[in-house]
Amino acid sequence: MTILITGANRGIGAALLAKYRAAGMDVLGTSRSNNDLLTLDVTDPASFDALTASLNGRAITPRPFLEANTDVLKVKAIARQRAKAPGHTQSGASRG
Repeated sequence: MTILITGANRGIGAALLAKYRAAGMDVLGTSRSNNDLLTLDVTDPASFDALTASLNGRAITPRPFLEANTDVLKVKAIARQRAKAPGHTQSGASRG
């Protein structure tokens, strides 16, 4: 199994890359501008094509939560804000 982590040059991506490598897993990291990692700009479709070509058909295990690791924090922050909103209940429904 090969795991591909985007944004692996810093933050959560870098921590996950280090964790999986330390565990002996086959893991690849990407960054827009880090020469030690594979190049990928997630805002540029041509960048995906270039990355795919560079992998030479290597199978990558889908890990949407890793590929969008920066968005995970945004979703959690929004969920925390909503949980603090007046009228919010555990089920997410408002009491009227």
